[in-house]
Amino acid sequence: MTAVLALTLSAPRFGWAVGSLSGRITSGRASLPVATPDRPGIPFQALRRWLTETKRTAGDLALVLVDEAPPGTAITHAGLFAIAAAWADHHGITIETAPAATVAHALTGNPDAHLPALVAALRSVGQSPTTREEARALAILLWSLTR
Repeated sequence: MTAVLALTLSAPRFGWAVGSLSGRITSGRASLPVATPDRPGIPFQALRRWLTETKRTAGDLALVLVDEAPPGTAITHAGLFAIAAAWADHHGITIETAPAATVAHALTGNPDAHLPALVAALRSVGQSPTTREEARALAILLWSLTR
């Protein structure tokens, strides 16, 4: 079954959602270890391991969608995105960014919608995100499945 993986990349936590064409959706929030002076690349290595495990359990991933960098997180987001892009390329999986305003508009009708409006829209279609990161990943996933 072909699946789509949506990610909201930030450290030390990130949101994820996996959806299949059959309509099955799973989502959550994962944590990355914090970089230390003697192990500065540890969050990036952990993300790569997480992606590989998720691919193994999700099956045939056809697309990885990553949110745009939130303000103030550009450096970390760029590093995490680089890892996700290299991983996707290695596995022959398409990777795209998901424009925040486009995703918000698709779910709420308002391109400037804030998190409470996104959560309300997600709940109206039967999703129950428990964290900000999970809500953003679910929003990206639902947008991708309907475009």
